[in-house]
Amino acid sequence: MRSKWKEQYRRFRQQEQAGLAPPLTSQDINYDIERANPPCEDVYHAAMYLAYSRQRRLNFSRSNDPGNQRFFRGQTQAWRVVPSLYRNNGRPSEAEAKLRRLGFVVHYLRNQLPGRQLTEKQAVAIAQHYAKEARVNTWLIDVSWDPFIALFFASDNGKDGEVGQVWRMREKDWSELAVNGFGDMGKLDPIQVHGVPRIDAQQAVFLAAPHWSLFEQYVPWVVEFHQHTGLVFEDKTLNPPVCRATIYPDDDSIKQIISRVPDGTGEPPAVSPKGSMLGLLSADDYLKNTERWGDNLKLSPEQRRYLIAICDWHAQLQQHGDEIPVYQRSLRQLSAVTLSLRVNFSSIRNPSLRGILTGHYCDMYERRTPVAERLLQEVANEHQIKLGENSSTK
Repeated sequence: MRSKWKEQYRRFRQQEQAGLAPPLTSQDINYDIERANPPCEDVYHAAMYLAYSRQRRLNFSRSNDPGNQRFFRGQTQAWRVVPSLYRNNGRPSEAEAKLRRLGFVVHYLRNQLPGRQLTEKQAVAIAQHYAKEARVNTWLIDVSWDPFIALFFASDNGKDGEVGQVWRMREKDWSELAVNGFGDMGKLDPIQVHGVPRIDAQQAVFLAAPHWSLFEQYVPWVVEFHQHTGLVFEDKTLNPPVCRATIYPDDDSIKQIISRVPDGTGEPPAVSPKGSMLGLLSADDYLKNTERWGDNLKLSPEQRRYLIAICDWHAQLQQHGDEIPVYQRSLRQLSAVTLSLRVNFSSIRNPSLRGILTGHYCDMYERRTPVAERLLQEVANEHQIKLGENSSTK
């Protein structure tokens, strides 16, 4: 496919390498960073946005701040980001079998690579990176330090009609949303492994997903683009180079070792998630976190009743992840409505559950999501609080 954006990107890179590239503007890339945008026209249009972001040190540029690292992930479609260990809602019996297989592979790797002195976490990370060959499931998520490498993965094997994504997670954002309230369940743990050619080439880092449901609810910044079959982002002039030959190096001794791992099971790794990580979070779990968001603001008994009901509803929404888009049941939504409840409650003449949610979860009402509406009615009845009028039916 011929792409005007590919030609524009190529010219820009030539100028940039010669030290002659002018500062990009939002008009140059036809992308308004202050507003919601439709998906980019193709992957090289998205590459121009990443170049613009890198110039201006915006959201999709690498960060050198050790306390506020940025991680990038590319996906050919907007599927749910749930670590493989927790898929099928992470049923304990299935998770235990997966962890026993993983424990066998981790032990095998550490024995096969004694000179590397791998920690158990690093061995789990290598197993995750070669999960297909090792036939394992882990609680880790593959990401990259480099947004352009993420863009390669987002476009590789993309098909006409699909919408690819590159998303960015920032440590500071995560800390504000989860770590202060959820304790160990909210800790974001980046795992690095050096000296493995494919991992090095992909600038890969592995995030120990705290609780799978929390990780999904983070909802990162995203740049989207229309896929076109056969159009894959590559740029050998970048540092590191981004192309299939470098991202998947031929000399991959670790892959050969992984490919020879026999069938078998062992003891789960000692660093495995605890049992509390496998199920869904409860309303009480969310309530503890919302109390931390309040900066010690005191709630009236009536405000607290509504907050408990909202946390109950939020917890129940997570049970319907295949029916309700994650941005409608995200931690950001819960944070926003919690702030509204704290700040605006006294100014509402006739408080109601729907009234408090308006402006935050209201997108559900506009789309008339039946399951969310049913759950809201059930929560209002259970907690004996006023539901309020449904504005979408007016």
